[in-house]
Amino acid sequence: MGGERAQSMVEFALVGPLFLLLILMIVEGGLFMNAQASVDNATREAARAVSVCGSATNLFIYGKYRSNGCAALAQSVAQDNLGLIPRTGSSPPSPVYTVVQANGFGAAGSVTTDYSYTFYVAAFLGLGGPTLQMTSTAPVQGQQ
Repeated sequence: MGGERAQSMVEFALVGPLFLLLILMIVEGGLFMNAQASVDNATREAARAVSVCGSATNLFIYGKYRSNGCAALAQSVAQDNLGLIPRTGSSPPSPVYTVVQANGFGAAGSVTTDYSYTFYVAAFLGLGGPTLQMTSTAPVQGQQ
């Protein structure tokens, strides 16, 4: 009876870390997919705001957002729509937004968001965590 128990513990010692690694990889994949979806959504909402803002350079109100100029408005909207991913601090760095302003109300414009995704599980285990660059571009066609 004691031999069977020892054999089970040896089997668990061999299989347990692999099972835990598999579970952590599944969790990391879910976090990565959530981050990409959040960046895509934030970029799409910022592009919609740029299209509505047009070429305004003074105070512009878009829903609950108040900004001077369309680029600042796009950044405010995108930051607010990032979801669960970190937005500030040096690790990971904040997203970088590139805004192509529309030439008038309802005109075409676009927003590009670049975000460095840091893998959480590797950082949690003390391995420093590699990073991947995510990029999302959302063009908005004119409605004129």
